[in-house]
Amino acid sequence: MPFWSSLKRVRNIIEYSDAYSLFKPHEISYQDFVDRWLPGLKKDNLLEGLKPKKYKETF
Repeated sequence: MPFWSSLKRVRNIIEYSDAYSLFKPHEISYQDFVDRWLPGLKKDNLLEGLKPKKYKETF
C-alpha cells in the first residue's frame, strides 16, 4: 500500500502512470497515520511504501 506526502503529487501520479491509474487517493492527517494506520498495518502484517521512488512515478 503506497503513501505519498502530498495529495497533489499522488493525483499527478495517478493521472500519468498506468501502474496507479485505478488508485483512488484519500488524504489523512499525519497524526491519524501514526496513531491509527501504522498500528493497523502492523497488526494485519501489511507493508507500506512511503513515497515510492520509481523514476517515472516521482514527478
